[in-house]
Amino acid sequence: MASIYYGTVGAIRFWECVDEELLNVDLFFSMIGETSPETLRYSLDRTLFIIKTNSEAARNYLKTRALELDIPYVEYTYEEMLAELQTPTWTEPIED
Repeated sequence: MASIYYGTVGAIRFWECVDEELLNVDLFFSMIGETSPETLRYSLDRTLFIIKTNSEAARNYLKTRALELDIPYVEYTYEEMLAELQTPTWTEPIED
């Protein structure tokens, strides 16, 4: 199941998103200040990505897409996002 997650730190917004259709939308990339799927931060298995943006339009677009696709939309705080990035989903364990 696809999921979109959103959090705020001041004016910066973070999303963790799974939606292949979003990766093919030029408007989406122009709203978030990215140029292509290759410039996003991906989970290790490349099924999730994270976006930081100041764009209210991008936030509204993602919320709308989540509703259209009937997928969860959950907010993260900055601290929660940092903690999430330390999980095995995002970071390979360091072996001694």
